Amino acid sequence: MRRGVSAIDSDRTLSRIRSMEPIIPIVRKEPFDDPAWLFDLKLDGFRGIADTISGRMLSKNSNRMKRFETLLDGLPPGHILDGEIVALDDTGRPMFNDLMFGRREPVYVAFDVLFVDGGRGGICPQWTLRQCGPFQCASLNRHDALS
Repeated sequence: MRRGVSAIDSDRTLSRIRSMEPIIPIVRKEPFDDPAWLFDLKLDGFRGIADTISGRMLSKNSNRMKRFETLLDGLPPGHILDGEIVALDDTGRPMFNDLMFGRREPVYVAFDVLFVDGGRGGICPQWTLRQCGPFQCASLNRHDALS
């Protein structure tokens, strides 16, 4: 269950989020491969900034997405995460239409830690997140919630 925060804390958190723009993928014409780079599967969903400090799920443009705020309940408190909200089929493939029309439960897949307990993220690089296994949270009926 989320705890309430003061309007001042909420404004500070929103200001921090606005100063941390998510990385927007770029399109390349030719395939690219380099051992110094990490590559992710393209998840077909909505980009979401999960703010468990002030209890908000925000779009990449900082618009509030109340429809998905229940996903915050399974995420660690005191964090701001960058990720994707998706609906997965039984084999784990993203199903965008099922997400759009509410035919499957949404899942939050975090791929970056932007902020932790009042400090900048970056303490957990992506390769560490990958070694720790999938960093997913769901509506608690199909996937294990992150505790």
